Amino acid sequence: MQTCANCKSQSPDTADTCRKCGRDLRVESLTSRALVRMQVASPKASQKEKLGIEDEQAFWKLVQAAFAQKRKTLVNNWKARCDPERLRAALKDLGIDLRARAETLSLAEFAALFKALRSGSRAPT
Repeated sequence: MQTCANCKSQSPDTADTCRKCGRDLRVESLTSRALVRMQVASPKASQKEKLGIEDEQAFWKLVQAAFAQKRKTLVNNWKARCDPERLRAALKDLGIDLRARAETLSLAEFAALFKALRSGSRAPT
C-alpha cells in the first residue's frame, strides 16, 4: 500500500492515482525515491578529497582543539599541539589574521592550515 501525500489515503501499490483525490502517485513516488538517493550519497568522501585531507582523525582532533577554550585565539589554543611561531608563519602565509579564533575560520581554511602545519617538522597531533 502507498499513502497519498495530499490526502493521506491508502492506495494499492499498483495504483497510478489516488482513489480519493486523484493525485498522480507515480510522480510523488519517483520524487521521493530521488530524494532518498540524494540523501544516501555520502558527501563526506568527496569533501575530504576536495579539502585534500589525508589523516582525517588528526584533522578533526586539531579542529576540536581549536574550539577547546572559548574566546581564545588559535595560537593560544594550539600551543601544546604545535610550535606557536610556526603557526603564526602559517597563518600569515595563508592570509589569516594572527588573532583569529576558531569560529572565524571556514573548513577550507582549517584544512589549509592543517596541511601547512603537517608539512613541517613539529606537526600537530
